[in-house]
Amino acid sequence: MSAERPTRQQVGLPENAFVFCSLNGMQKTTARAYDRWLTILNRVPGSVLWLLNSTAETDERLRKYAADRGVAPERIVFADKMPNAAHLARYPLADLFLDNFPYGAHTTASDSMWMGVPILTLSGRTFASRVCASLVRAAGIGEMHCTTPEEYIERAVEFGNDPSKLEPIKAKLIAGRDTCLLFDTPKLVRHLEDLYRQMWADLIRGAVPVPDLRNLDIYHEIGLGLDIENSEMLSDEAYLALYREKLAEWHDVYPIGADCRLWRDGAPPSVEALNDKRAVA
Repeated sequence: MSAERPTRQQVGLPENAFVFCSLNGMQKTTARAYDRWLTILNRVPGSVLWLLNSTAETDERLRKYAADRGVAPERIVFADKMPNAAHLARYPLADLFLDNFPYGAHTTASDSMWMGVPILTLSGRTFASRVCASLVRAAGIGEMHCTTPEEYIERAVEFGNDPSKLEPIKAKLIAGRDTCLLFDTPKLVRHLEDLYRQMWADLIRGAVPVPDLRNLDIYHEIGLGLDIENSEMLSDEAYLALYREKLAEWHDVYPIGADCRLWRDGAPPSVEALNDKRAVA
């Protein structure tokens, strides 16, 4: 990390504003996530959103999109890409990192918290949307994990309008940096080595697990066709029902046999059977 710390003025940030940031790659920014950020900006007067820049055309579209939704375009500030040491050194200029959804921050989240900047995250169903929730817990600030979009927006607005509420979280993050689970590299190494030893012992004993790959290609095809953003916030029951419905549609055209996942006890019911069940319910 660079020993030189830039000032807000040097990077184009207003001196006294509350600075929200999301320094993930722009490819992670969806319209829905950006709309939430603009809602937050609208409810936190004078605040700005600091983003990692993309192409000039993309940056301009984001500013225009903000203006169309009542946020002055100059409140969207772009950070130039820099060598990692210089990039890390500028993190503390931000007050709060807003995580992306449904593909959240991973290494970027660790960078932010290492530099003492808390991250507010919203977890969903996929691995990519849940990593950051694990990271904030491992860093000792599990209270920054939200479970609904509404909670995510309300907490960001609360912090933005009353930064004093964020100070204890920042202090806890900084105080625990050298002892928290997230940055305990020796412990990670020990556990990883233990796993390698266990895997080798299993191989010697002939106890290597054999996965059941039946219908895996079908599950994969169904997953590719799902609307990830809309399915991310479904309950477990609703998500399983959605998958079963898609499997039933497939089964009606190309019959599939039982497997060890959703159809352990036999072939999936037909679409008609699922419709009948919903009608009765």
